[in-house]
Amino acid sequence: MSRRGRAFLSGLGVALLFALPLLPEIVGARRLVFRDAHITHWPWRRVAMTMLSSGQAPFVNDTASGGQPFLANPNAGLLYPTVLFEKVFSPAAAFNLHYLLHVLWAFFGARALATRLGLSEGGAFFSGVAFAFSGMMLSYGSAFANAGPAAAWLPWCVAAALDTARAETLERRLGAAIAAGLAFGLQILAGEPAITLLTVLFAAPTAVAASAAEPGRRRQARGLEPTNDPLRDRDRRGRVRQGGGADLDGPRSGEETLHRVLTRPDAAARDHGNGGECLCDVEDRAQRDGLQGRPREPPGHDPDPRTVACGFETEGGW
Repeated sequence: MSRRGRAFLSGLGVALLFALPLLPEIVGARRLVFRDAHITHWPWRRVAMTMLSSGQAPFVNDTASGGQPFLANPNAGLLYPTVLFEKVFSPAAAFNLHYLLHVLWAFFGARALATRLGLSEGGAFFSGVAFAFSGMMLSYGSAFANAGPAAAWLPWCVAAALDTARAETLERRLGAAIAAGLAFGLQILAGEPAITLLTVLFAAPTAVAASAAEPGRRRQARGLEPTNDPLRDRDRRGRVRQGGGADLDGPRSGEETLHRVLTRPDAAARDHGNGGECLCDVEDRAQRDGLQGRPREPPGHDPDPRTVACGFETEGGW
């Protein structure tokens, strides 16, 4: 199964395990009543929906302390897109889904960010679980209609900022910048400025560090920057040589080529197939470099399968 398929199935499993105990809340048979959800956000949402259904813009909440700003109040969240749930679901279901969906959104965002930071597939999965189902996120996701969505957008904002910093083409950079703008914009509309400030303080240095490191990553990808793997470096130098790039270490010696043939036949065959040095001339090069030829094996001796695979078991031996 592909990595994308495994990611889809693992995400689906998390969503099902999260949703099964909360089916009454999802269908609207029960309502979230923890702290501000019941005391503040539910009454405000009902007042706002009543005003909208009567054709009034909810600029002022006349029922709160003789009149308070309503549309401009970030705690009301009336500009956030989940207000449209009221047009599709029952009032209780729409109210609950605003909270619950952002817990799952936090999981997918944290997993995406962990992947971009270089964690393994399993590490990224557990990072998403740890963030989405942490005490902080579950508290937000059951009580605070503005803090929960804002926190859920935090990893998405940072991931989009990283993509923008690492983009190698103008098209990709533009797409990543648009994604970052949407993520930050929706986080601002969620209505928790403190979390937005923390997101900026997290995303900005992360993107700057990624941008500073990107030239080295691109050089490594092109084979111009050494890594800690000598064989991998040698293979990349060969690809640069075949592609017309600079040969960092000069031509291979006969001994180096023989070592490549005997230890990495797949890479040696690739050199020959891609227009590199003809492998039939390796023996001549080795002799020119002062390396003695390989003695012929005695009768009945099975040839080295590595050399047979590359066509090096010739009549005259080495």
